[in-house]
Amino acid sequence: MMKKIRSTILEWGPFDINELEGFEAPVFSHNGKAHYMLIEKFNPDDVSVATYINEIPLGSDLYSYNELIDETLNDILVIVEAYDSIMWAARERGVDYDH
Repeated sequence: MMKKIRSTILEWGPFDINELEGFEAPVFSHNGKAHYMLIEKFNPDDVSVATYINEIPLGSDLYSYNELIDETLNDILVIVEAYDSIMWAARERGVDYDH
């Protein structure tokens, strides 16, 4: 699973969850409704996790894929596969995205 995630991101470059319509950032952790951490950026070897309190962003940290639980990795794989499909379709239309 991590190999597929890494190879896809190496192929197309790192990306942000906001680049994909219809997808929400996977939850890294939460402590009630007011304090939560979302995975928002996907890199070849790690993810950027943003921390929010009362919907106010406080900052972000990097976590390696090895630090993530399988359920989260599965969520990321679905997102990365969608990203891969979008990028292949764009390439076929002659669109070149530069990250």
